[in-house]
Amino acid sequence: MKLSSNSVRFTGAVYTPSTVADALTKLALDCFSVAPQRVLEPSVGDGAFIPSLRAIPSSKLTAVDIDQTVIEALRSDERNFSIEFVESEFIDYCLNSNETFDLIIGNPPFIRGRNFLQPLKESVQHLSTRTLFDPHHLKNAWAAFIVGSDLILSQEGVMAFILPYELLTVDYGIELQNYLSARFEAVDIYVPEGKAFRTIDQDAVALVARRRSPDPKGITIHSVPALDSMLINSSFRFESKYGTHQSLERTAFLLPNDAYELLSGLRARMSKVSDFCSSSAGIVTGANDYFILSEKQVVALELDKWVVPILKRGAYLSADPVYARSQFEENSADIPRFLLALSGASGEDMPDELRDYLSEGVKSGVSERYKCRNRPNWSVVPIVPAGDGFFFKRSHAFPRICVNEAAILVTDSAYRINMKDGHSINALVYSFYNSLTLLFSEIDGRFYGGGVLELTPSEFKNLPIVYQEPSEAEFARFREANITRADSGEGLAKLGDQWLANKLKLTESEIEIIHKSWLRLRQHRLRHGKSAA
Repeated sequence: MKLSSNSVRFTGAVYTPSTVADALTKLALDCFSVAPQRVLEPSVGDGAFIPSLRAIPSSKLTAVDIDQTVIEALRSDERNFSIEFVESEFIDYCLNSNETFDLIIGNPPFIRGRNFLQPLKESVQHLSTRTLFDPHHLKNAWAAFIVGSDLILSQEGVMAFILPYELLTVDYGIELQNYLSARFEAVDIYVPEGKAFRTIDQDAVALVARRRSPDPKGITIHSVPALDSMLINSSFRFESKYGTHQSLERTAFLLPNDAYELLSGLRARMSKVSDFCSSSAGIVTGANDYFILSEKQVVALELDKWVVPILKRGAYLSADPVYARSQFEENSADIPRFLLALSGASGEDMPDELRDYLSEGVKSGVSERYKCRNRPNWSVVPIVPAGDGFFFKRSHAFPRICVNEAAILVTDSAYRINMKDGHSINALVYSFYNSLTLLFSEIDGRFYGGGVLELTPSEFKNLPIVYQEPSEAEFARFREANITRADSGEGLAKLGDQWLANKLKLTESEIEIIHKSWLRLRQHRLRHGKSAA
């Protein structure tokens, strides 16, 4: 079934292929020495799990869903006569149920917190109060389903879910892993080589959590060909430490042999980006499409006295790591690159065209947007000065960090960089482009639908880096390599690897391990890009 983005956003309805449901059910049943007696499917949907679950001998199956139409359709199937169907919002069901279950299995809805309807919001708040689980980490319905299921799972029980890939990458996903690790003796996460759902951006993993297990306690992440083929390619087990983001451990299952120990040792020896510079977000307008204008708009509205140059997004950069004024001037007149700057302006000074533009902003609701309405004057954007350099927090092939020779302003899609005494922006940019720093960007960052890599402010500041001050000739060669590169950064990384090997006294084989590890993790991220419809 192909789903629209709106359907997924508001209903969480991502239906499970029957082959995936069968594979997950088999994994879960393999955890029991005797068949589970009480089984629960918490979001039954189109009933993908029912054929596998009906086959469990002597078990009582309960299926819950909030959708009355779904329940009625499944009840009408005579093969489901022995199943207890419950029409209910699942979190509310967990909070009020007196039953416990030996196996809870299914595909919880993927609904972000900002899209929760009021009943679900209230249920999640009650769940947080009852379990003492921080509500800030219940940012998606699937997270609440995990905590709710824990309430009604038996002391010998197993929880088995299809979950979004965010379980491995975002902060609240890490918190859920830590929560599970504290309450289950074994937590296994199965990560497919291919996308789980080819028609939407959201990707998925499989989770199997066992209350009791003869295996060593901890979290084990497995690489598998696909979620309907759970043949393990590689695995990595670690003990979760509550409150820490063990990024290297959580990606180790993807790394080549010997890479984990090598990278662990190198990380301990490396400095962080924040040792050499400070960084902070760029300008927050609250409505970029309104406050950032193209040259054509500026001319048409006669606003040249009321705007300042700004770089809106990384897509407008050339390959040159030094952002010069000439780059800005070369941009098309259609590209938004002028920020409306009205600090100190009075109504008497404004031309009619500007007053009309502001009136349109009020009529269209721009003035009521969150950031705008909380400013003393909604139309006056607070301007923070340009930095020595800038780093775009989101990227595709590899992150972009640039020398800000043009002293250009940037939006909050980038971090402004200001160097500490004794260090230069040229050196920081030069030091960034090698396989090791690019690899740690993949390890410490996170990615979302479409395969876009993002580094949060703290992830960027704490990114491991080896600082190298280049000569003028070395920086010139580096700059030329950027401008003329014909690949996705592999050659640029290998250029940096030459000085890196000397600096860290790395062997040729160690550099090769690092370079292959970067390519492997990047390829794994980019496979999450959008599929053709």
